[in-house]
Amino acid sequence: MLWVLGLPLRAAVGYSVAIYYPLRLSDSLLLYWIGYQGLYRYNIVQDRILIRKSMHNDTSQLKRQVVESNDRLQEKHLKDFQEIRLEIIQNGKFLDPDLTLEKLAQQQTVSSGHLSRIINRYGNKSFNDFINELRVEQAKVLLSDPDYDPYTIVSIGLECGFNSKSTFYSAFKKFTSLTPSQYRDMN
Repeated sequence: MLWVLGLPLRAAVGYSVAIYYPLRLSDSLLLYWIGYQGLYRYNIVQDRILIRKSMHNDTSQLKRQVVESNDRLQEKHLKDFQEIRLEIIQNGKFLDPDLTLEKLAQQQTVSSGHLSRIINRYGNKSFNDFINELRVEQAKVLLSDPDYDPYTIVSIGLECGFNSKSTFYSAFKKFTSLTPSQYRDMN
C-alpha cells in the first residue's frame, strides 16, 4: 500500500533509490508485525487448548461438588414439600375453597413460583391437582362413612373445599375414575 504512495513521489522528484528506503522499512515492519501477531495468537490458541485439557480433568471434581450441592438442595426442597404438605393436611387448609397458590405462598413466606416448582416436582402435579386430590381423598372418607349418608353428595363436595358441583364431579372422576354416586354405592 505504501508503494502506491511512492509512485507519484517518484514521478515528481525523479528516480532515486533513497525514496524507497522508508517504504521498504515500513513494509518490513508490517511483515514483522503480522508475523508477531500470528505467532502470538498461535501461542494463545495453544495455551487455550492446554487449559481446556487440564480443565476437563479439574471439572470432574467441580461436577461432583455441583451434584452434591444439587443433592443437598433437592433434599431441602423435598423436606420443604413434606412440611408444606403436612401443614396443609393437619390444618385443613385444603378445605378452604378460596385457597390459591398465592395465598398459600404468602402464608409460607415463599414466592408463588418457588412453591409451584416444589409442588410440581415433588408432588408430581400442579397446585390445583395437588389440592383437589386432597379434597377428593377427604370426600372419599365422608362418602364411605355411614354417618354421612343423609347428606347430599353436593354438600359433601362443597364441605371438602370445592366451589361447585361440576368441579367436584370432574375432580372426583379424574382421581378415582368413578363418579361420587358410584363411589358411595360401592361402599
